[in-house]
Amino acid sequence: MRDTRTPLEKQLSAYLRQHPEGECLEFEELLTLARRGHRARDYHRAMRHIAACPACRRAYLELRAIERMQAHGLLARLRQLWSPPTVWAPAVGVAVAAIALVWWLWMPRGTQIAQQPPRLAHPEPPMASAPSEPKRAPAPPRLADETPRATKPPAEPPRPATPLERELAAIKKMEPFLREAASAFTAMLSSGSIRSNAQNLQAPPIRLLEPDIERNAAIASTRPAFRWQAVDQATGYHLQIRADGSGLLIETTLDATQTHYLLPPEATLARGDEYEIVLTALREGVEPLTLRRRFSVLSDEQHKRWEWAQQHERTHPLLSAMVYYYHLDRYGDALRCLQRAKQRYPHDTEIIRWLTLVEQRIRQREAEFSR
Repeated sequence: MRDTRTPLEKQLSAYLRQHPEGECLEFEELLTLARRGHRARDYHRAMRHIAACPACRRAYLELRAIERMQAHGLLARLRQLWSPPTVWAPAVGVAVAAIALVWWLWMPRGTQIAQQPPRLAHPEPPMASAPSEPKRAPAPPRLADETPRATKPPAEPPRPATPLERELAAIKKMEPFLREAASAFTAMLSSGSIRSNAQNLQAPPIRLLEPDIERNAAIASTRPAFRWQAVDQATGYHLQIRADGSGLLIETTLDATQTHYLLPPEATLARGDEYEIVLTALREGVEPLTLRRRFSVLSDEQHKRWEWAQQHERTHPLLSAMVYYYHLDRYGDALRCLQRAKQRYPHDTEIIRWLTLVEQRIRQREAEFSR
């Protein structure tokens, strides 16, 4: 097909292929795009970069393929294939048939060999005797403490299991999401995709205390209670809860003494949806202060994983931390579990690296909130 582009368009296309727009996307951004699609933050900017960057495009397509495999229940079908057969009669019949076949193949040959008459070796003709050599003195016996010339190297001792391997081995029922979280978390650590933006941190105009959505972006309750730190010279507070895609959900005005708000029963949040809280501190004669925070509510599947992590924090702190981090976007909970694991396994150096990874991710998220 004939290329109808002008020379300027060709130069611009070549420039975009060699110089994609913006910096390469991080693992967290690519994973969010694969999971949420156009609902992800800065979707259009990220897709423009992916269209021009081969490395990011390849990673994005691989993550989308993994998400589709999980959505279609491929892991469940693999577990069915790997599970042992429940009917033993066919397996026993196959084993007996295999033994009979081996006996039938080998038995005639063995009988034939046994019926062959023994052959006598023909005596060799006598040869002229060679002159006898002088007898050599016998070699002196080797002392007991002497070491042989060729010695077999000693076998290396087996490598002790890591704390993470011990926690995985101690699980009675291994859920697929546990291995998935462990593999993804360790791979992310080896890639070093997290970069700290601590130098860009700014103090938020209003400090939201509960729920801590800066560190735990996904909350478990569908009817949360919001609590914030009192603002000096505030004459009241104006609060809004907005649902992603459906507009305003809650709007209320509180007096200066009220620094908390519990959602009414008729305004229960939906699991798996995303929301935004807009909290404004009203001040007389002074410009008001406004805080905006986006958060989501755990879906039904995520809530089951959250319950598992809650129940196993003390017995399996490393696995719980990885479930919190990878599956639930609850970095504050992951940090708490890793600190507990550090006390439990004080000599494991990998835990120190994992702690650093989570702390950097928390600082990066706080920097995103401060913009």
